[in-house]
Amino acid sequence: MSLEISPTTLRQAKITLSLIAINSLIFLIVNVILGSEALYLLAQANHLIVNGQRIWSFFTSIFVHVDISHLIFNMFSLLIFGMFCEQFYAKWQYLVIYFVSGIVGSVFSFLFYLLRYGGSGMLVFGLGSSGAIYGLMAGTYLNVSRDSNRWYFFGIIYVVSQLFLSLDNWAHLFGFGSGVLLVFLFRKLEYKNYPKNKKKSRKSLGNFKNRLKFRRFFLKKSKNIPVQKTSEQETFDHFIRILQVESSIAIEQMAEFLHLSELDMMKRLIIWKKKLPFAISGEFIVVESMGEFLRALEDLSS
Repeated sequence: MSLEISPTTLRQAKITLSLIAINSLIFLIVNVILGSEALYLLAQANHLIVNGQRIWSFFTSIFVHVDISHLIFNMFSLLIFGMFCEQFYAKWQYLVIYFVSGIVGSVFSFLFYLLRYGGSGMLVFGLGSSGAIYGLMAGTYLNVSRDSNRWYFFGIIYVVSQLFLSLDNWAHLFGFGSGVLLVFLFRKLEYKNYPKNKKKSRKSLGNFKNRLKFRRFFLKKSKNIPVQKTSEQETFDHFIRILQVESSIAIEQMAEFLHLSELDMMKRLIIWKKKLPFAISGEFIVVESMGEFLRALEDLSS
């Protein structure tokens, strides 16, 4: 898929904007109002974790930042990568990537501390949401098309700047690695459940043989439609008919049937979601309730 920043994608980035608001509010309370003692209380205190204390700081440390520049840089990166991840993944998948990558990054940051300082008790704190953001960055670039050069360029700038500005690169590396593993896990689960969704949708149409014949005929016919003869309304009509046949279909496959690029497909899905009740789950378009979907079609035609 290609990446695009627009007012629509920004408005739909509700989880990302909520996380930015939470991080900013915590910065205001901790850094501005309460002071350094509160900051060190929530930060990852490696010299205390060695002795079994403040284990919970693996989690709390991903919400605190050293100073305003640290916060602004991370929140800008969270906005970019988080906004795109909300287009690619279900809400629960997004949150799993964010929190698991952040916590795993914190844990491996602590392991690096052990390798470097052992049990010497050297005072070293870890804090910041960059491990979680690296997980979202992995989730983004595993979905973006290779021709989106400017976004690869932005990713390179982010990584290089982090290498120079931070000593906690283990958190970044393993946060990114966690994101990669989680995305592949989600994909495996999606493809594993995909045949079940197909089987379920067949039952709802009653006659399996007739449905299968119709599906083969329609999809074969869809592939032969010349691009120059397909109007916007015809494209939408084809989209509706395909979803009535297949209540769960890969976005890439739908784009192929409609003779659209993945970027054009995503643009239309954003618009069509306002008209029809379907969901984007990972790399699939899913109609969760065919009855609700058909009622929405009736409302559109009336």
